Order: sequence, then C-alpha cells, then structure tokens
Amino acid sequence: MSSEEAVDHDGRYWQTTLTLGFHLLSDRSADLARNGLEVVELPAASIGGLTRETAADLIRSGHVHALLGQDESLWLEVKREHYPVKQLRGKVRLAGVVAQFANSPGGGLVVVGLETRKVDGVDVIDAVTPQPPDPMTRRRYVKALKDHIFPPPEGLTIAVVHVDQPTPGVLVLVFIPDQPEQLRPSLVHGAIVDGEAQGAFISIYRRGDSEAVATSPAAIHSTLAAGRALLRRGQIPTSAKEESS
Repeated sequence: MSSEEAVDHDGRYWQTTLTLGFHLLSDRSADLARNGLEVVELPAASIGGLTRETAADLIRSGHVHALLGQDESLWLEVKREHYPVKQLRGKVRLAGVVAQFANSPGGGLVVVGLETRKVDGVDVIDAVTPQPPDPMTRRRYVKALKDHIFPPPEGLTIAVVHVDQPTPGVLVLVFIPDQPEQLRPSLVHGAIVDGEAQGAFISIYRRGDSEAVATSPAAIHSTLAAGRALLRRGQIPTSAKEESS
C-alpha cells in the first residue's frame, strides 16, 4: 500500500491511497512490475485532469496501458491502425484530423495504435493495437502533412514509439501544440467528397465534441473578408455591406 499527496492547478488538495494485490502464481515478475508502475503513473499524471502532454509522456515512457478506459476527447483522437498515407484518401484524412486540432484552442494528440469501443455513446480506449515496424512510417506521415496542411502547425512533432505488449510493434504519436491565432485557420489541401478523396478541394476543420466539424462557407467568407478589410483600411468590417463598400 502507498499514499501520495498533491495539490492540483486549482489549489485543490488530493490524497491518493493505493492498495495492490497480485496472484504470484499467475503473473510474471515483469508483468507485475509493469502493472504496478502503470497504476502509480496514471493518478500522478491525472491530478487536475489528463492532458495531451501527460498522455504523450505516459506513452513515450512505456505506460500506454495506463490510458485504457480513457475517453476520446476534444484533444485526443486515436486510431486502431495506420492512416493509409500511401494513398490520397489516407493523406487527406490524416491532414484533416491534425488540422482540426490546429484550428481548435488547446491543440491535441493523435495516437495510432489504440482501439476504442462505444460506452454509453462515448468512444473509450479499449485495447492497444501495435502496428508493424516500418522505418519509413515517420517519413510518410511527415510528408503527408507537409503536402496537405498550410500553414504547417508550429511545434508539431511526430514520434514512433516501440512497445512490447500485447505484441511487439509501434505506436505513432502526432502532437499538435496550441497554435497562435494568427496562424489559423490551417487549410487542408484535399477533401473527402461522397466518400472519395478529391485533391482539388480545400477543407477547413475544427474539433467539436471529439468529432471533426467542417467550417461553414459563411465562416470562411467572414474570415477572408475581415482579413481583406484589415489590409485595406486597417479595420475589421462590422457587416457584409461595409465589407463590400
């Protein structure tokens, strides 16, 4: 049994007491150690709420199983298997997911190699699904985003993390920091139209209730109009009539 005390970002006092029990005849020593570390790591990372930073740190440090039971959220998107980035469809889908986080306050984290299931209508992380190692994986992801997002999100990182459980393989982490307002919106070169990838389109997405939300034509026009007016007159129009004058 162990006890840990901490104060979160809101000044609230937390005390966590853990009591662990193991069946020594059914668990290997390595499994016992890993499970114990994950039980300790998750409460420490979650005081005040799990964040994209602490989730990424858990995965990088070998404790991805500590995320089982976590919901997809406004900052977290997981995928069971690779985006098919050798094809236009996969490139556009990856770019769209990254762009929606870049266009939303707080940024986000995309993890390839985690599976979800529906629990009361919410996507909950249910399994770790390591992908086959491929030395070209990171390069393909980098190129897909470079070719299909403008402007490139500041501080974006892509990491390939090797895991041993439940089977040897890799996870892919795409970390998108909160973007400066002047860099928004991030545009996606390409769109999925009637289920087919179209390279001649431009898409703008933002994150809403853990799902992608397409930006309306009116919102796009409003942003463009404001920018044009600011360049011409140094002020933002208050109406469409004023913008057209």
